This record gives sequence, C-alpha cells and structure tokens, in this order.
Amino acid sequence: ESARLLVDAENDLRASVAANSQQASAWTTLSHLLINKLETAEAKLAALRAYDADPYLTNANLTIWRLFSTSLDLEDGVEANRWCSEGRRRFPSDPRFAECQIWLFALKGQTPDIPKAWSLLEEYVRLSPPNSRDFLRRRGQMLVAMALARAGLPDSARSVAERSRADATMDPPRELVSFEAIVHTILGDKDEAIRLLGRYFASNPQQRSSQ
Repeated sequence: ESARLLVDAENDLRASVAANSQQASAWTTLSHLLINKLETAEAKLAALRAYDADPYLTNANLTIWRLFSTSLDLEDGVEANRWCSEGRRRFPSDPRFAECQIWLFALKGQTPDIPKAWSLLEEYVRLSPPNSRDFLRRRGQMLVAMALARAGLPDSARSVAERSRADATMDPPRELVSFEAIVHTILGDKDEAIRLLGRYFASNPQQRSSQ
C-alpha cells in the first residue's frame, strides 16, 4: 500500500510540473521523493528546477539543502561547497548549514581543518533545538570522525566514532550506525564497515531493497 501511494504521489507531481514547469513547490517535493528513492541525479535536477522557478520559496532552505546533499552524494565537491555556502549566506541560523561545512571535510581530496570542524560542531549544536541536542551532538561528532579519518588520524577517528554511538532508544533508524560505517570505510576497515551496514539494513530493510 505504501509503495502504491509513493507511485501515485510521484505521478501526481510529475503531472503537475508537466502542466506548469514553474511550480517550485511541486519540483522541490518531487526532489524530496526522488532522494528517498535514491535517484540522486534526478533529485538534484528537480531541486535545481525548484530553485530556478522560485529561489525565495517559503522552504527555500530545504531546496538548498537538497541541492547540497545530492551534490555530496554525487561526490561533486565544487557543487556541494557552492550550495553549502549559499545556504550559509541566506540562512545563517539554520543548523543544516553549519552541518554541511563539516560534511565537506569528509569528501575525497579535501584537506580537513580539524579545529574548524570542532568549532562548527559547537555551532551546529547551539543552533539546534534544545530537546534534540544530545543526539545531534553525537551525529555531528560522527561527521568530525569522518574528517579525522580523511585527515589521516585513524586512532582519533575511531575514538570519536566510538563515543558517539547511541542505542535504538535515542536513534531508532540507526542513522549513527550508518555514519560510523562511513568512518570505517574511509579508514579502510572493510570488515567493520560491512558489519555496521548489516546492522543498519537489519533496522531499515526498505533501504536494502532500494540498493
């Protein structure tokens, strides 16, 4: 039933933008749907159409975030940096655009500024809602662990990742497990990365079917 509803929603959105290509809200919603289907390249194109149609849409911050996140997933450092900077400029109080700067340090070919990464972590936590700061600090620390791994500091990366773990009560979708798998992938710890991905997919079987 949920799969059928998703197909129907996608068909409705595609029909909407076909009828009026300037419907920014439909484009950005379609982008969100495509991201969840792991159709990253098309999701980015839909987000670009949304931003071109109306860069001042009420939820333009989400459109910019989708442009950043899809660029990151496509390993396009130039575009990821562009949209992170644009979000930072336009929405300085949105914690996403402190977070995205830490994500950039996890990309291949970057030279991570570790003191800056820790500073950005504190900003990310400060800007986040108080009731979610404990979890988001751990989430941000996992990003710093990725930066440490890219910086060639494996012991520090493993230590930070280990202390950033959370149980299923705090992290039901096991997002932190998937982040820790990325840390170990960067470090070349293939067996540990596969073990962690197994735990993640066991909690998120719908993601396994999307791979």
